[in-house]
Amino acid sequence: MDIEVLLKKKKNIKSSITKLQNKTEKEIEKLNNVGLLARKNRFLEFRTEIKDILDSIISICEEKNEETYCTEKDDILGTLEEILVAIDTQLMPSVVNSDFEVKNQGSSHSLVSARSAEVKLPTLSLPIFSGVTEEWLAFSDLFEAAVSNNNDLTGAQKLQYLKGSLKSDALKIINSLSITNDNFEIAWKLLKDRYFNKREIMSSLIKKFINITPLSGESSTQILNLIDSTKEFVWTLESLEYMVDPTTDTLLMHMILFKLDPNSRTWFERTFSTDVIPRLDELLQFLATQARSITSSTTKRNVQRKVTLVASNAQSQCPLCNADHTLSRCDTFLKLSVQGRSDFVKTNNV
Repeated sequence: MDIEVLLKKKKNIKSSITKLQNKTEKEIEKLNNVGLLARKNRFLEFRTEIKDILDSIISICEEKNEETYCTEKDDILGTLEEILVAIDTQLMPSVVNSDFEVKNQGSSHSLVSARSAEVKLPTLSLPIFSGVTEEWLAFSDLFEAAVSNNNDLTGAQKLQYLKGSLKSDALKIINSLSITNDNFEIAWKLLKDRYFNKREIMSSLIKKFINITPLSGESSTQILNLIDSTKEFVWTLESLEYMVDPTTDTLLMHMILFKLDPNSRTWFERTFSTDVIPRLDELLQFLATQARSITSSTTKRNVQRKVTLVASNAQSQCPLCNADHTLSRCDTFLKLSVQGRSDFVKTNNV
């Protein structure tokens, strides 16, 4: 995608974030749980959108602008994290300390009441799952660690957090379930039956891995994205109980090696003798070292440019009249006698 299009999208999303941030800061104490969860979901969507756009910009921008966009990305994501923490802080006391009651009028069913203890979830922003199959494992692992396995939460509370972490097709599956203790297990089973499909997950996983974008040059951002994508692939394989044996390791190593630019591939292959087959972790370590080296050299070049610019500005200032030109071009200096010019140069060590 053209960088001008990406920059326009970035500008529009940043504007939307600012507007919703200002609105939320004014209304946060007045919003109920539903309103807070809706705002939280929207900010999480903004986070995904702006991260994807800035990653795309960084991957195709000129090298001199890469550091600027990386800093902008960190600043925006930091701001969004602060907003999400503020929403969680406002949301948790009312969600976690509430009574959930279900009355079945005209029947013999008793009143179901679940009074929760004063418990607070860990300070983190739960991921939003929309129904993309290959994202299920990462979502379910984090949600189980933060919510499902928290014995201090009731089933009703867990279900409320679950609904707040879903959208689109995934939310439709459980949206009709009322907030009760028993319904959490039902909701979780419905989602797991729908999205934990090993064959479908494996197919999507391999397709995504094969289509990893090759490196187009010495870019620390592209290299780190390649490392992260590879580690995510291996982690997901192991989550599906497919261990990476030596043969698989060799195959994966060569698949990643073919994604490198010619210069990086040459440097890596020179590291080993011809009768040694490198391991995947050795390739990833090489790439991590290369990314750090590129980042370091880029920083040094930026500092050197600043020093050169300062020195250049200092040299261009006339020591006689302080105007923006060199001494040799100063009319005042040129009007002096030969002896006068000589005396000025000696006196001022010019």
